[in-house]
Amino acid sequence: MIEKRGRNGRFLPGHGGGPGNPHAQKVHRLRSALLNAVTPEDVKEIIYKLISMAKQGDIAAIKELLDRSLGKPVAAVEVTGADGEPLLQFARLQEVIMAALAEFPDARIAVALRLRELIDVQQHEPPGSTGDGAGPGADDGTPGAGA
Repeated sequence: MIEKRGRNGRFLPGHGGGPGNPHAQKVHRLRSALLNAVTPEDVKEIIYKLISMAKQGDIAAIKELLDRSLGKPVAAVEVTGADGEPLLQFARLQEVIMAALAEFPDARIAVALRLRELIDVQQHEPPGSTGDGAGPGADDGTPGAGA
C-alpha cells in the first residue's frame, strides 16, 4: 500500500488532500452574482422596510433588527455545584489568581486590591441580596465592584 501521509500526519508530496467542498465553486459563483446584483440603495431600502415592520410591531423584524444592530444576546451560564454552591470557593480562586500573577508584581498588587474591594462590597450587601452586585444601582454606570 502506498503511504499518502508522513509521520507528522501531513500529506506527502504528490498526494493532495481530500476533494474539499464540492459545492464551493458554485457557492462562490452564486455569492458573486448576488453581490454584483445588490446595490447599496437596495440594501438601504431593505433596512428601511425592516425598520418600518419593526415599528409596526412585527416581532420577527424587531428581533432581526436588534440582533443585527446590537448583536445577539449572550446566553447566561450558571456554574455551580449540585447543591447550588459555587464550584470554586472565592478564597481558592483568589489563591490561583495570585499564584498565576507571581511573575508580575505590579499586576499582582492591582488584582489583590480589586479582590479586596470585591470582598468588602460583598460583606456590606443587604441580607437577601444575590451577591452578584445586581441590586439597586448595579447597572447605573456608577463605579463599584463590577467596574
